[in-house]
Amino acid sequence: MDKPAISWLEKSVENVKEQTAVSQEPAEFSIKTIILPLLAIIVGMIMVILDSTVVNVAIPNLVQYFETDLKTIQWTVTGYTLALSAVIPLAGWLTDRFGAKRVFLFTIAMFTLGSVLCSIAQSPEQLIIYRVIQGLGGGMVAPIGMAMVFRLALLSEEVPSWGCWEFRCCLPLHWVRSCPGGLLNH
Repeated sequence: MDKPAISWLEKSVENVKEQTAVSQEPAEFSIKTIILPLLAIIVGMIMVILDSTVVNVAIPNLVQYFETDLKTIQWTVTGYTLALSAVIPLAGWLTDRFGAKRVFLFTIAMFTLGSVLCSIAQSPEQLIIYRVIQGLGGGMVAPIGMAMVFRLALLSEEVPSWGCWEFRCCLPLHWVRSCPGGLLNH
């Protein structure tokens, strides 16, 4: 590797060490200090998971509503998924540069903006573009959220943060797969 790349890597390693270093005298732990951030992360993740699945259920209704063909409407799912996966590598860099909380809030805001725009889409093309905006925001929510939960878990070994994280992943998926179908068909 060249010299600038090595110095950048060394700086990144030092930043991670500084951010995750535990002081010699740990602060007194309270569940109240982590419950609100943990809930915010969980709610953000549920929104992204729900949105990833609900449009698949709504495809027949979208074809009918926009009076278009299935191939066009499938781009709403494809565009969202491509945008979602394209920004994952940026998550770490943006978090290092601007801070996890700031980037997480920005991505949730971008995801929400995309959701609002999707609700007012007047054509399949607009819906596809707005779904891409949603994907750009939603793609960074999972990696940044996991990193934030990990940092919360470092506060105390007594707190089952990862258990909460896994609970967040499993339970909403059951709701997501059963609720939207009934809601969309009525």
